[in-house]
Amino acid sequence: MIFASEDRIRSCTEKGWWGTETLDDLFLNNVAKFPDRTALVDPDNRLELIHGKPQRITYRALNRKVTEATDLFIKLGVVKDDIVVLQLPNIHEGVVMILACSRVGAIASPVLVDFAGHELEQILGHLAPKLFVTVNRFKNRSLLAEATQICQKHKIRTVCVEDLDQSLSESQLEVAETAIALHQVSNALNANDVNTICWTSGTEGFPKGVMRTHNQWMVTGKGLRDGASIRDGDVILNARPLVNMAALGGGFYSWLICGGTFVLHHPLNITLVLEQIKREKVTLTFMPPAFIISLLQD
Repeated sequence: MIFASEDRIRSCTEKGWWGTETLDDLFLNNVAKFPDRTALVDPDNRLELIHGKPQRITYRALNRKVTEATDLFIKLGVVKDDIVVLQLPNIHEGVVMILACSRVGAIASPVLVDFAGHELEQILGHLAPKLFVTVNRFKNRSLLAEATQICQKHKIRTVCVEDLDQSLSESQLEVAETAIALHQVSNALNANDVNTICWTSGTEGFPKGVMRTHNQWMVTGKGLRDGASIRDGDVILNARPLVNMAALGGGFYSWLICGGTFVLHHPLNITLVLEQIKREKVTLTFMPPAFIISLLQD
């Protein structure tokens, strides 16, 4: 889905602002260059939030997970420009889902885990997504059960990430890679295609959807790289929900642009953040002003 006019695409391309690299291209470049570098680190307190122990994942292992998720998307009938809504905390599966959407040609629409009935009703009615991906529970909330009730009304299929670990054998992985390559022939992705639909917080009425392309996110990530002097292999700690400009443009894309390590954190816990910064040797993070003020007060 391309919403920018031909004139705007031509102008931004001629100025060197927009290129041809998609999110999946960017990721696969890192897989080729740094296969054994740690790509993702789960939150330390993952077990307190959802099912599953925290994981440390290399680029090679992350690519395998993305391939498995993409294969499942294809089997579920996802094609180019289909929308996949993601209601996930900051866990490695959320990153896998965003990358798998790019690989299959779908549009990822991440929403806050805080969203409930009326917000989800409006979003799903507006988007008519192909899939709704979430976790069984987040803390004391049964996200899957809540979402399933709404999705059934809109005839949307729900997918639980706890069920996504296919652990394909090597031969099955080869079959999946072949299926993905064939799928991409008829679902070719362009850097000017829509990559995500993100949502405003809804504090002043219902949330509003904002489309952004691969090129637009790439510009945001590169701008932060240059402005913050991000270096190759930097360790970036992300404590913001992976649903908005700060986390996706400032954290997610910047991480892939520098081929670094993405340390996930959720929800904000000052003591745990400081432990992660020290242990993981974090070189860059983004925090709300209240966090900085609390550090100064302590």
